[in-house]
Amino acid sequence: MDGGIVPDRPDELDADVNMNEALADIPAENDFEGGSLFIGTKGKVSCGWGGSHPRLLPLSLNKDVNVPKKYPRVEGDMDGHWWQWIDACIAGYGNAEVDSPFEGYAVPLTDTVLMGNLLLRSFTLRKKIKRKDPVYGEVEDYETPGRYVAYKWDGENMRIINFEAANQFVKREYRKGWGELKL
Repeated sequence: MDGGIVPDRPDELDADVNMNEALADIPAENDFEGGSLFIGTKGKVSCGWGGSHPRLLPLSLNKDVNVPKKYPRVEGDMDGHWWQWIDACIAGYGNAEVDSPFEGYAVPLTDTVLMGNLLLRSFTLRKKIKRKDPVYGEVEDYETPGRYVAYKWDGENMRIINFEAANQFVKREYRKGWGELKL
């Protein structure tokens, strides 16, 4: 649920249950930052931002769930990861243990998020064309060649290899005198 956009009411929710409270971030605290609803073949799961407060639907299933905490948790729960990042920055590279190590976790996650942004930007690219209209004859129109393309990413060379127009969003051309920072 984001920006007022909500899914259809799940059949598993009783009519007297507030859908925002049942599916959003923190139940009973009117915290409606957003939520996610996962619909699977065996049921549905809802959670708040960042996976907080996961719940099975129907809600009655949750009373029987007891999942042991198998992995260590960040101290401070949801807000703790911010402090862990700050503490690691203060300690300096390699001097603090973090739960989201850069090489093994943060890089692939960042790549995924940036690729999503690249796809969204490329989806809106338009190319002016002329086409024949049965009523008006030849008319100017637009096509959107970046839509419905399975982009192929070449990570080593940092580029999309099957839709060149998308690469304009990967790396910029700097103005003269404003080159890349050299350390």
